[in-house]
Amino acid sequence: MPPLSQCKDPPQPPPSTCFDHKDSITLKVVDGVKQETFSIARGLLRWHSAFFAAALDPYGSSKESTSKKRELKEEIPVVRAFHCWIYTGRLLDPPKPEESSDNQYLSSAVLCKIWVFADFRGFPALKNAAIDMLHESMAAKWATPSDDMILYVYQNSPEGSQLRKFFIYAWIRTKSEGCFKELKKQDVPTDHQYWWATLDRCFWHDHSGPGGMLRKGGQKRKAGDVDPGE
Repeated sequence: MPPLSQCKDPPQPPPSTCFDHKDSITLKVVDGVKQETFSIARGLLRWHSAFFAAALDPYGSSKESTSKKRELKEEIPVVRAFHCWIYTGRLLDPPKPEESSDNQYLSSAVLCKIWVFADFRGFPALKNAAIDMLHESMAAKWATPSDDMILYVYQNSPEGSQLRKFFIYAWIRTKSEGCFKELKKQDVPTDHQYWWATLDRCFWHDHSGPGGMLRKGGQKRKAGDVDPGE
């Protein structure tokens, strides 16, 4: 696979003061009958997320804002990926040498749910990480989006969102791959796959900045508005 495009406006790293683990929040994640807890520094949550910047304001007037325990109804694999990302910048740790290379990607379904989670709670950089892995895994596996996946995206994302743009583009540009494979010239689908891998992923990014800074009044910049192939 060719080198993937690099973000022209990479996420701004949080300052060291955000990593104060003496002031951590315990997230109790409820996923049906399953539960799992995650401990995350309050500063990291407030830096990255517009939602948590308000909900966890230590000087807030509400009892919830000063509490160090919160319950979250969410799918556990989504929060595991989020927990990994907020500390490492990756959604998934690299596979161990003895593990299959297939383990380097989360499923497309989980990645879509991560994007929805991030959009709802104001994590711009987390949305971008989910989009990037979606793009990379499609380039590596050359798997086109399923009808069910596109239906989920449209039921759970706002009109005009980058996630919708991504799937519209993927559907239009890759759905004919099956027709290509019917041809005897194997270089045709290979060239198409190479082209997909080299697209400018900033077209689907949200470059508005750390969510916590948006909460303080930073003006949201526009996401990509040109064709990624141009």
